[in-house]
Amino acid sequence: MKKLGGLFILLSVLLFGYIGYEQLYSFYLEKKLFANTEELSQSLRSEVENEKSEKEIPQYKENTIADLKNVELSIPKIELETPVIEGTSSEKLRVAVGHLKGTGILGAKGQNFVVLGHRSHISGKFFNRLNELSNGDELLFRSPDQTLTFRVIDKKIIEPTQLEVLEPVEGKSVVTLITCHPMYSNKERLVVIGEKII
Repeated sequence: MKKLGGLFILLSVLLFGYIGYEQLYSFYLEKKLFANTEELSQSLRSEVENEKSEKEIPQYKENTIADLKNVELSIPKIELETPVIEGTSSEKLRVAVGHLKGTGILGAKGQNFVVLGHRSHISGKFFNRLNELSNGDELLFRSPDQTLTFRVIDKKIIEPTQLEVLEPVEGKSVVTLITCHPMYSNKERLVVIGEKII
């Protein structure tokens, strides 16, 4: 009986040790991803600023959301509802998904509204399940005044240096959602592109 009790205690210690290790390792990976996302944001921002300085962006008013206060991204297929905030610093991406400054106005024709988000190790949080989307799935951007609906038209894996996904698509209003890929790695980027339908 003493041996069985000792074995039970040993197994309990090992189990709790393993759980603790998993939590610490997940924290380490997430911290590493935050740092790498900040680097990506810096390079994307400088690329966008260079593009922006070359051409003037027209003003849009109808059926767009220019002010991101109280804007939420809802993706029914993956049961995601998260705030969308302006900026992509590590601090901001800890609490929401962020609009890459300098990219398009949400809902404006000829604009590409780029959103970055982490693939948190918590299932369903931020862009954790973005890989489950497929063509035809809906992306809803809600503000207090309106809802803009986009339909997924493309999903792909790219290298971090492939910045052409930030470019606007002539005559279309698109959103581009970007996160690290594969899970717990920043080797590549998972990109989901949606086109405005309403």
